[in-house]
Amino acid sequence: MRKIAALLLTLMSISCLSKEVLRLGVSLSNPPYCIAESNSGFEVDLIKEVFKESEYDVVFVFATNARLFVQFMDGEINGILNANIDYFQKEYKKPLFETESIVTFQNYGISLKKNSLKIQDIDDLRNLRVNAFQNATNYLGPKFKKMATQNKRYNEIPQQRNQPEYLLRDRADIIISEKHIFTYYLKKFQPKTNRDELFTFHPLFPAEPKAIIFKSRKHKDDFNRYFAQMKANGQVEKLRTIYGLEY
Repeated sequence: MRKIAALLLTLMSISCLSKEVLRLGVSLSNPPYCIAESNSGFEVDLIKEVFKESEYDVVFVFATNARLFVQFMDGEINGILNANIDYFQKEYKKPLFETESIVTFQNYGISLKKNSLKIQDIDDLRNLRVNAFQNATNYLGPKFKKMATQNKRYNEIPQQRNQPEYLLRDRADIIISEKHIFTYYLKKFQPKTNRDELFTFHPLFPAEPKAIIFKSRKHKDDFNRYFAQMKANGQVEKLRTIYGLEY
């Protein structure tokens, strides 16, 4: 009996040791989707659940957008969340593989209602103090990039937690942020603030389905297979409710 138990333990140990480590790059600045401090968030929890019974051990690597780009190119990570595949493919000469969409990001121009800014188009930002997330010019299209190049008062920050403060303390006329990310940091900065009474959300950008970019087709296919099972049993919607996602 002891021999059988020992054999089972050995087999279990071998199974654990044989799991492939999957290193996924995650931006430091996008809670509630990914929260570095607690290794959690909607996307992090979703991916943990997707791969829970798989042959992979997932390790999340949190860094700035710029640093993640370098790590991806240097082979330090196997995949990256929420990146622009066209931008990465220009630099990475081998084929890249994108999973099904995990979540939809909706970036906005966000201003204080009391300032009554009339912003209908990206060109309307040209003479304003614009504060955006790091590498926004590589994510938000050529028109936005042109505006940023021509606007001497445009700047980007590596971590978005200060963006609500920038607006409320008149350090920027408008910030560029994903709505849920802005809401998360606003609650941290001023928990009792009524978001919809205080701020105007200018719909300057299309909705963006977000996925994981892998270097391996197998990693992409495996994720999609496990993710389909998770969607079918209702776990994805439960997570959306837990994290208060509006879309």
